[in-house]
Amino acid sequence: KMEYQKDRDMFNISLNEKLNTRHQILGFIHELGHVVSYLKNFANEIDLLEHGRYFAEKEALQVEYDILFNNAEFQSQAYLGDLLKLYHRVLFELELYKNPNQDLSKLYAQTFNHCYKQANQKSNPLFIFDEYITLKPLSSLPYSIAYTNIFQKSVSI
Repeated sequence: KMEYQKDRDMFNISLNEKLNTRHQILGFIHELGHVVSYLKNFANEIDLLEHGRYFAEKEALQVEYDILFNNAEFQSQAYLGDLLKLYHRVLFELELYKNPNQDLSKLYAQTFNHCYKQANQKSNPLFIFDEYITLKPLSSLPYSIAYTNIFQKSVSI
């Protein structure tokens, strides 16, 4: 996480020590994106609290995207894998909330197959182990929307 300490005019980034090195690097780059966003918005006298969380996350994700896709081919491949996992989660949750009375293992497999074209799952009960689905429902949705907007801008003609 990133915290701005107004009284000291200082940013503090802390990382989850339980994560592997790759995820810590991705986390650091993301939090660094928040620092860049804050500095840019401070300079333009923009109050991030007025714009909400989506605005702040989208700006941080844009910095993250620029760093990873313009400078690190290997890291960007791993990053794409994480994004597919995010989209899989969100697609599953949206379909779940459209119709909660369905076979969730089958739905999880179908949305997995949609994200991973080589997959041919019939049933997959592993959604129960995804803490974002079970403990923080739809918390990934703003990120998936922000990523979609960023990708759409990067490929626009």
